[in-house]
Amino acid sequence: MTSKPLFEIENYYELLSLHRMLMEAKFNEDPNDLDISASPLASKITKRVVEALVEYDTQMKGESARERWINWLMISPKRREWAIAEKYAQKDRQFKSLNKGEKIQFVRDLFSPFEIQEEQVEHFIQSIVNY
Repeated sequence: MTSKPLFEIENYYELLSLHRMLMEAKFNEDPNDLDISASPLASKITKRVVEALVEYDTQMKGESARERWINWLMISPKRREWAIAEKYAQKDRQFKSLNKGEKIQFVRDLFSPFEIQEEQVEHFIQSIVNY
């Protein structure tokens, strides 16, 4: 097996475009494939893309760029993505049958690449269980 990457991003704009496509796939109001939103693999890829964008922007524009990304990555119930995540979780046939740890991981994957606080995870889970 070779160590050559299977796929390469050639420049910042391709990376930014990939990020936008991933966000559209994960937080689409009328998705075709509901499995993408909480997919652990989609979560991992989305986080890696954002990490690369943050690193690049920080190198090119300084720490203020990192701060803008950090602020953008903080999710809250006021954000559009929160409402979409609620719809996805409500539609998920298995969510209510997951154990606590699985629900927490589901929520973290669902919100990826956003940072979600522990109390927000608990609140989100309760809102879906009580739906």
